[in-house]
Amino acid sequence: MTNNLRSNDLLTFGNNVKNYRLLKGLTQEQLAESISISTVQLGRIESGKNACTIQMVLKLCAALLVTPNDLFYGINSIPSSNDVNASFNSFINTHDIHSKETRQFLKHILDYFPIKDIQSKDFESFSIPKKARKK
Repeated sequence: MTNNLRSNDLLTFGNNVKNYRLLKGLTQEQLAESISISTVQLGRIESGKNACTIQMVLKLCAALLVTPNDLFYGINSIPSSNDVNASFNSFINTHDIHSKETRQFLKHILDYFPIKDIQSKDFESFSIPKKARKK
């Protein structure tokens, strides 16, 4: 029972690493290189065949910009571009988008959600209603 539970935990962890890697648009090679391991080792982690040291978990978190909790418990749901678009528009309709802090926050959101048709450098043109645009 303990071995089965452990292998399920490793598989869950590995799937979460893979999901966040894909969410960030990274290949196995890119992620492996960024944390100084081989692609074979990363593949074994993602498939649940290898466990990670605490140091490796922290390296993965830093590379993927996630918390250890994210890697152990996973993504409940990955928002679609429509969800992000709706949330983004709702936010800009209710906040002063011209403040430096808000613009930095919006850039961070767009950096976090890798939506192919949206770049953080383009966030000013991201469906901002005319009334909210800088004149």
